[in-house]
Amino acid sequence: MNKKTDWRLYIYALVITLMIFVTAILLSNYIESRKSQQVKLMGEKISLDVLSSETQFALLEGAACKNISNSEFSKEINNIAEKLSYMEDKMKSDNAELVYLKKYYSLLEIKDYLLMEKIADKCDTKPVSLIYFYKNDCLDCRKQGYVLTYLRENYPKLRVYSFDYELDS
Repeated sequence: MNKKTDWRLYIYALVITLMIFVTAILLSNYIESRKSQQVKLMGEKISLDVLSSETQFALLEGAACKNISNSEFSKEINNIAEKLSYMEDKMKSDNAELVYLKKYYSLLEIKDYLLMEKIADKCDTKPVSLIYFYKNDCLDCRKQGYVLTYLRENYPKLRVYSFDYELDS
């Protein structure tokens, strides 16, 4: 009877271990699925923000000089930048959707820069711009990004344009 009892304990231990293992795998898949859904939703929100920003850009091109200084377009670009930064932290840097959104964002920044140059000529103003190139795996770049964010938040007339060095743009 002792031998049967020993085998039963081993079988119980095996069954319990398999149940724990299967539960862990299912839970891990569920969490990964939820994370993937959140990132996808974030991408859709950014796409909508990009469309909104493009519309604002088109409207600003014909605006009067006094209305430009209080432009919401730059704020929209900054909001998109924060969302992309969040996505970069949550996703692999070679994710096709993220790369596409970053390229699109870079084009928006270029549009904003060119708009500010046009406005400077038309309205006889001098915009203060800072162009910054970074890499995702650069620790110093991340630190400098915090400083630039601080400057942008405290000096609303400062326009900070940041471009991912590794994009093929």
